[in-house]
Amino acid sequence: MNIQETDFARHSEDTDHYADILEIMDKRLPEAEQPFTGEDILIVMADYGDDPTIGYAQHTREKVPLLIYKEKVHRKYVGKRTSLTDIGATGSEFFSVEMPQNVISFINTIMKL
Repeated sequence: MNIQETDFARHSEDTDHYADILEIMDKRLPEAEQPFTGEDILIVMADYGDDPTIGYAQHTREKVPLLIYKEKVHRKYVGKRTSLTDIGATGSEFFSVEMPQNVISFINTIMKL
């Protein structure tokens, strides 16, 4: 899941709207988890790191937050990822589809109880 509205708020440098979107997402996240089975995984992330207070509307180089939800799995560290393509690799492995090249899945870390 990617919350695109944070990107729009960031580029407009609207810190109040940015904070509002984060609060809404935080409050509504349990709704996204309700239909899940014990096998499902939810990954919430941004497409890049951004600081809406930096003083210009271009991309910045902050670390990208990554939230992973899986029922009965707690405090798993998936390591410092060097590329967002690892998300695609993880999804590919989870759905048993062809893995992209030069990527590293972290599905085994998530699936170990």
